[in-house]
Amino acid sequence: MDAALQVLLGAALVIVIVGICFVVPIVLRGREERLHAVRAYAFPASVQQALAKERPDLTGPERELAWQALREYFLLHALWRRNLAMPSVTADAAWHCFILSTQDYAQFCRKAFGRYLHHVPNAEAKPAMLDGATEFSQSVVDTWHALKDLRKRHPDLHVSDPPLLFDLDRLVGSGWIYTGAALEKLESAAPSARADGGGSCVNAGISDSGTGHHGAGHACSSGGGHGCSGHSCGSSCSGSSCSGGGH
Repeated sequence: MDAALQVLLGAALVIVIVGICFVVPIVLRGREERLHAVRAYAFPASVQQALAKERPDLTGPERELAWQALREYFLLHALWRRNLAMPSVTADAAWHCFILSTQDYAQFCRKAFGRYLHHVPNAEAKPAMLDGATEFSQSVVDTWHALKDLRKRHPDLHVSDPPLLFDLDRLVGSGWIYTGAALEKLESAAPSARADGGGSCVNAGISDSGTGHHGAGHACSSGGGHGCSGHSCGSSCSGSSCSGGGH
């Protein structure tokens, strides 16, 4: 090999190694900062009050579980830019009330995700009992496996087993109720290898096209598109009842 070419290849290799040494720590530090932003965030009192008004059927401890489950969901988006379904009616109601406090939500998104996490709901979503016959969308499967991976990689985050995000509606007695057979099916399904920065994700029990055996689901988009423009998963969160301040 020509000596000059060897020198050039050696120099290129040094540049790549130096680049990796600088870039990787920055990326890792950014992830840790985003995780901290989600973990340390205190949901505004006005937003919590909005959820109490919107869901009077929930007890105080159940509302706390809703915020905890929503935090679990946000942790996933802090780590990965990919299509992940919101699998809980109850956590989705909390998300509605938070997103309509526009200023608070936008500030949170900048710190936690470095972007605005959009929410595109489907008003036709109908809560149901989910079992082993349910045809889950890929985005629901990906949410399940992402939570399992989060629990394995970050035991300090104390993600429960099964994850609260999938068990919350059963605990409060309404919404998407995942039976043991449904959870086993999610566990056996293969996660997607794709991780991207946007697109829509569809709620439990339906196909990615928004149709399936258990009614329409709800879509949420992590990049581009619409904001919270309607209701999802049976939630009736309105601008008046879930304003939550921040204007």
